[in-house]
Amino acid sequence: LLQQMNRDLQGGEWRDVVRQSREFWGLFQESSKQLDVSRFITTLITSSTGLEEDKSRNIVQAVGRLYGYASDLLHPIGDSGVKNVFVGGKEDAYLAYSLAASFLNLVTRKFKRYLEDRKVEA
Repeated sequence: LLQQMNRDLQGGEWRDVVRQSREFWGLFQESSKQLDVSRFITTLITSSTGLEEDKSRNIVQAVGRLYGYASDLLHPIGDSGVKNVFVGGKEDAYLAYSLAASFLNLVTRKFKRYLEDRKVEA
């Protein structure tokens, strides 16, 4: 998804980048019977930084807000209801991509550190 976002960013497809960022953020909000993604990421951050859980939860809550921001750019609500118009611009696409890439980097590095710590304990 990030690779496609990067290609669309380079091609000037701002709306597509923002749409894909909404899909990206949605991945981190969803939970399944096997895994509560928000809780898992909170635990990763807490265990690898020493922050208190409520402080670590702040980043996870911010993800939900980024999903909402992308959704609002794609489908703003006006007096006549939901519009099907992209109201963002190039700067929104760059922000969406850079935050998604940075967040993925953060989560993967925290997960790697978590696995390394578990290996040392065993």
